[in-house]
Amino acid sequence: MFATKEQLGWDPTMQLRDDGQLDIDVRSEDGIVTTYRTQRIVSDKEADSLVGAGTRTWVVREVRASDDKEFGPPLMLKDTWVDKDRRREGVSCQRLRAVTQSSSAFKKMGQFPMPVIVH
Repeated sequence: MFATKEQLGWDPTMQLRDDGQLDIDVRSEDGIVTTYRTQRIVSDKEADSLVGAGTRTWVVREVRASDDKEFGPPLMLKDTWVDKDRRREGVSCQRLRAVTQSSSAFKKMGQFPMPVIVH
């Protein structure tokens, strides 16, 4: 073999479980890794395209490392390919929320965009 698994497209942050779900490790900008377990796929229609960001979204729950158990509320996890020089979407969402929270528009927007937990 002339390439590593990662060079061939294998993502070591995603582990397939025996029950068919995925455990996905998400590393925050400050280096903290949080594991989420998929509950169901919400959208993967862009994942098969040869062009674009290959976006997939799941409903997930956080996994506690000490006992491998799921805990907390269901969350949305968005997996997408992003160019290195692009700002993370989570940063843009946080900036938008910060601006709108200080305005009357926030009340009209409700919970949109969704709060970002890790990006």
